[in-house]
Amino acid sequence: MSAYRPSRRSVLSTGAALAGWAVFSAQKQAFAADAAAVESPVWDARPRVFQVNREAARAQLVPYASLSDALRGHLERSPYFRSLNGSW
Repeated sequence: MSAYRPSRRSVLSTGAALAGWAVFSAQKQAFAADAAAVESPVWDARPRVFQVNREAARAQLVPYASLSDALRGHLERSPYFRSLNGSW
């Protein structure tokens, strides 16, 4: 009777599958531990809170006609300024 000798391909694929399973199970346990350790965030219980750790929105990228106008900082006086407020 001849002994069963597995092919190199089956050994490699079985080894890769076992290695993938080991990594996946270790990551799954690590993620479960992290999820249990995290407290609920600030916004979780308060529906009115919608901005946490965020700066106010702004867009001041309007060029000025001259350096002196830019140093004065009158944005509305720039010939390149167009307000989107109002009817248009």
